[in-house]
Amino acid sequence: MLILQKRSLRLEGQEQKPVKTSREKIVRATVLIAILELLTAGAGLLKQMFIAAQFGTSETTDAYVAAMTVIALIQLWFSLPIRQVILPMFRYDLAQQGEREAWANISILVNNLTLALLLVAAAGWYFAPTLVSLMTPGFEQSTNELAVELIRIMLISIILISVSEVFEQILFSYERFLLPGSTDLVNNSTTVLTLLVLGSAYGIYGLAIAVIVGAACEFFSQLPILWEKRKLYRWKVDWRHPGMREVGRLSFPLLFANSSTEIARITDRIFASLLPAGSLSALSFGSRITGIFSDLLIDPLQKSTFPHFTKLSAEGNFSALSRQLSLYFRMMLFFTLPTAIGMMVTAEPIVRVLYQRGAFDETSVRLTSQSLACYALGFPAAALGRVLTRTFISLKDTWTPTKTSLLRVGLKIFLSWVLIHPFAHMGLALAESLSQIVRTAFLFFLLPDQVKGQESWNTIKSLGKILVTGLLMGVAVYFVKERITGLLSVYMELAALVLCGVVIYAVLAFVRKGEEMQPLIKALASLKVKYFPQKS
Repeated sequence: MLILQKRSLRLEGQEQKPVKTSREKIVRATVLIAILELLTAGAGLLKQMFIAAQFGTSETTDAYVAAMTVIALIQLWFSLPIRQVILPMFRYDLAQQGEREAWANISILVNNLTLALLLVAAAGWYFAPTLVSLMTPGFEQSTNELAVELIRIMLISIILISVSEVFEQILFSYERFLLPGSTDLVNNSTTVLTLLVLGSAYGIYGLAIAVIVGAACEFFSQLPILWEKRKLYRWKVDWRHPGMREVGRLSFPLLFANSSTEIARITDRIFASLLPAGSLSALSFGSRITGIFSDLLIDPLQKSTFPHFTKLSAEGNFSALSRQLSLYFRMMLFFTLPTAIGMMVTAEPIVRVLYQRGAFDETSVRLTSQSLACYALGFPAAALGRVLTRTFISLKDTWTPTKTSLLRVGLKIFLSWVLIHPFAHMGLALAESLSQIVRTAFLFFLLPDQVKGQESWNTIKSLGKILVTGLLMGVAVYFVKERITGLLSVYMELAALVLCGVVIYAVLAFVRKGEEMQPLIKALASLKVKYFPQKS
């Protein structure tokens, strides 16, 4: 009798524990990943600042950018499509077949992937001169030779990062976000430290070595999950495993989709190689700034929601998926649209604060700020397009993102050819932004009806209202900028403009009382209740 009473008390205690809803889990995960992304963006920005200060927008930097483009192309073609497919597959196996079978399948996939990447790295070493010649036909021979040397040094990073990303997705499937969310932070931090030690002595070669060290540290940071599940892991290679066929079926269209992303980037390299030296570097530095904002605003939400959306899709709960997806779209627009307008208005002071030191002179500032303003135009569309692409993947539809990506590549090449003559390097950035806008519009309207539901019109109306609010903010910030330029230091000027923009946009958004603000208001209210409870 006493035992039953104790058991009853334990059950009562368990019933009193609050159950976390899916929204609470997503919010907690988003906050955690946002903090990690903030630290990662800081480390990544620090790396870019060191590169800019030491090499500026020069032929040496152009060679490094070209080499990194080839490395990124190889990695995307042979590892990223598989990484995007792993989470739905592994989560499905966990739910349907159990952990042991899920790990049996994933371990064979990892073993096969590692061997394939070794062969790819060997081929990349051999064909590096050909790849560089095709990508940068307008570069000097010495610049191309330097790019080839850098590629051959950095090839090992492809294997390390690709396998690390597999384990990262496994951790995300267990809804464990701290360790996989810190991979880029580990990579960037160790790259910066290595660059500090080797950069002055070995120049651009020290930077290439730092890239390898960062990739190695990222790889070893993910190994604890392998040690934890070592009894479930199978050290076996099986190219005929059924999981390989499934990965191939889902990944094959993604190879084209991801290839199109890199091909679009390569078109920038080809066209920019025909422009004066430093144009390619300016495009890279400008694009990286928009990438930092994407890391801060988009990646936390994307990484924390994708497992949840995948689960809803697997369960066939499309009504909940439609409601939640629409809300997240509007929240993303709420943050990305004013950020893009702010970047366009304050492009020059942003570039001066971040990069203007050392070899990064006035010419570098002008070229990079022009690139940033043009890239910012397509920032919201690029961010929303990434989430839409993952939504289709969670639905196991990889062909729709592929077709829209190919459409974007064709459009971008045409726009680059048209715009490069009147606008030089700015024309290439404009072509990127305009093609992103068109692709994202197609992705949104091609969503299945059961996913869009009745929410698509609400999203479009929200877009219009947020755009008007953001433009009003942009006009106000522009007039303030015209009044204070030259009166303050560039750091104070940028701080004043950012504060002005945030305050004006917040006031306008509060007056408008848009639905996308409700989750933020509820979160602040819950914090107030939790930490400042009212006295009875």
